[in-house]
Amino acid sequence: MNVDPNTLSHEDQQKFERFMMKIQAQESYTMFSTTVNDCFKDCVSDFTSSDLTKKENKCVESCLTKFMKTNQRISKRFGEENLKLQQAQMNQ
Repeated sequence: MNVDPNTLSHEDQQKFERFMMKIQAQESYTMFSTTVNDCFKDCVSDFTSSDLTKKENKCVESCLTKFMKTNQRISKRFGEENLKLQQAQMNQ
């Protein structure tokens, strides 16, 4: 079922926006948590010390940097496509 947020009352629009923000925050947390876990599994292999080795530290840094850059690129592309859709809707 699709609901046009513009047809909702002001109060319902605010509730909808809070709901969407909560969902986005949960998704961001899940994605970050999964990425940290994946980077840890890929990079950390020496459990004889509580500190990361230089190699492990560099690997984790590279992994997280790659995640952040990829996430930024996806967000940018998503924004570009969303803008195109909005412009197409206005032209109709």
